[in-house]
Amino acid sequence: MVPIVDSIQEYRVLTSNYSAEYGESAGAVTAVDTKSGTNEFHGSAWEFLRNDKLNANTFFNNSQGAARPSFRRNEFGATFGGPIIRNKTFFFADYQGIRLSQPQTITTTIPTLAQRQMAITGDFSGLGTTIYNPFATTTGSDGQTVRVAFPNNRIPASLLDPAAGRILRLLPNPTSSASTNNFTFNPALTQQTDQFDVRIDQSVGTSDRLFFRYGYDNSTQVVPGALPAPADAGIGPYLATNGQGITTPLLSPVPPHWVFPASTLTISRVVCRALQSRDSKCWATTPPSLRTVRSPRSRWILP
Repeated sequence: MVPIVDSIQEYRVLTSNYSAEYGESAGAVTAVDTKSGTNEFHGSAWEFLRNDKLNANTFFNNSQGAARPSFRRNEFGATFGGPIIRNKTFFFADYQGIRLSQPQTITTTIPTLAQRQMAITGDFSGLGTTIYNPFATTTGSDGQTVRVAFPNNRIPASLLDPAAGRILRLLPNPTSSASTNNFTFNPALTQQTDQFDVRIDQSVGTSDRLFFRYGYDNSTQVVPGALPAPADAGIGPYLATNGQGITTPLLSPVPPHWVFPASTLTISRVVCRALQSRDSKCWATTPPSLRTVRSPRSRWILP
């Protein structure tokens, strides 16, 4: 839990030879003293603002002809402290909130409309690469086993997985006519943080003091996925992620007739590799999901 900057009285960084109260650590220990109340009321307030009106567009947006995406960051808070009983009991409280909506420019490769139609219908006659039936072989004139190609590069409907076709129908339309890096969009990384501390100090005699401190921090960050989902899909805002963070599986909110078998993503990968060059990445690299990432908690020693 990272303390609010305006609530810090002083800090110390210990790098070696810690005393017993700090235990054992492989790195540095940061000791932070938070402020306490005094015989006078005092406080502060702040607002840190950033938005797209003050920013230029990115190089990649300009190269794709995309408009400057919206950007919002508001970091605000206040502190207040004073006496409860003069010379005896004091209080100090602080609050900080963060509201962040930060655009992310994501460029990825998805099947073109023609490639998507091939995969849904099984008609690969326009692909230019021969597709062989994995379930059929024959013996050649030299006695060797050879593969059997699909007639006219058309895969029968009985060999197409309907789940893979449904996934392909969820894909957005490409934003360019290229076969790779043909989809660009600007989702927002969002963060909401609410944090506060309350401290009570009690003077005991002339040289001793007792204190009680309570801290609270609730931070949630939503990281956008690699592909947006249709608004009427009922599966959340994103189809796929980059495989990092905590994921919420797509399967739970999907209607019963859209149960995806374990082989679905493998089939989708095979379809992509058949449609694109060897060096191109398949769009279905991870299970579709929406990531919700909790902010990391730093370890501090907070008097």
